[in-house]
Amino acid sequence: MNLISTITILFPTLGKFLNLRKLIIIKLSIILSLLILRNGQFSVYGLTLGIPSILAAITFRYSTNDLKFKNQLNFALQFLFPIIAITLFCINPIGKSAFLYSFYWFIPMAIYLLSMFSNKNNYILASISSTFIAHSCGSIIWLYCLPTNQAFWLALIPKVAFERLGIIVGMIITYNFLVVLKRSLKKSQLILKNL
Repeated sequence: MNLISTITILFPTLGKFLNLRKLIIIKLSIILSLLILRNGQFSVYGLTLGIPSILAAITFRYSTNDLKFKNQLNFALQFLFPIIAITLFCINPIGKSAFLYSFYWFIPMAIYLLSMFSNKNNYILASISSTFIAHSCGSIIWLYCLPTNQAFWLALIPKVAFERLGIIVGMIITYNFLVVLKRSLKKSQLILKNL
């Protein structure tokens, strides 16, 4: 597993535990570190400036926490944003010829509609939704910034399914690890206070 894959899995789950300001600072640090590691060369990862990961982290945060404006942000991120992404993809001449690729972005919309009937903060559904929000954002940036063609996007459809499944499983494992770690740290603090 490379560094970018690790960041793609880890970063959104941090949204559960960190506020937006901390997430942005961490993301900017990661981008700066990658630039330094690559001797100042701007990679394709740098092209997105970490925006997809930040959106994924915000989606995960508001899907798994009871926070102010939760309903409005979930609607904007999980319902409106995919509609905008699908529209942007399909109005592009290349995207229009590979419109099936954008069908992945109906998944967060379906999850949003399902979540309306449940008050639970389901981290599994949050993992699925946040990874497809990041995917839609990154895909739109790629579509408009890099030379591609219909065959490129259509060939990605089966690859995306496996890639996103791996990310979702990784996010679920990471989330559970971070929850256990947080509990252990709290117990350690209680033990230290009692000494």
